[in-house]
Amino acid sequence: MQKKFSKLLNEQLIWKKDGIFKAAYTLYHGELPIAHFRQESGLLKSDVSIYLAGAEEPLFIFRPKGIINSKLEVESDDIDFIPAKLKLLPWNKGLSVQFANGNSYIWKSFDFWGQKWRLTTADGRKIAKLKLNKWGSTGTITVDSDDPSPAELNLLIFAGWAQYMLLMQAAAAA
Repeated sequence: MQKKFSKLLNEQLIWKKDGIFKAAYTLYHGELPIAHFRQESGLLKSDVSIYLAGAEEPLFIFRPKGIINSKLEVESDDIDFIPAKLKLLPWNKGLSVQFANGNSYIWKSFDFWGQKWRLTTADGRKIAKLKLNKWGSTGTITVDSDDPSPAELNLLIFAGWAQYMLLMQAAAAA
């Protein structure tokens, strides 16, 4: 991966919508594009692909599965990829991530409208936050801690961003 999130501590990353009618966003560090979010369109299809800037193949593909016990399945060809179980929290309030090594994290809404999310460890240590900006076509990600390993942190940030964007797009379409 070009940039590890652990090297971008306390620096605000900004995502911007790529176009009015596109389900695509770009994540920037300053003026430098880091990654692209693309949602596959189609009947009952909501797969999300995350591409590193300049890459032809996706780094991660996230597939929402299930209605009652909803989860995100993740696919990656990244050599640093560490498999994890990603389960959606009730009422679209976040995402829990459980790695095979026992490390557990939670992306959870911390405002009434669900526009601000915080990533914490299972014992409540703050790792990162996501925030939708006022007009909804931009937002920010800030990594506050490098507590997880770089490979875990990369998956955590991209999984949180993907689920957050899926929920924001679903709310906008309703």
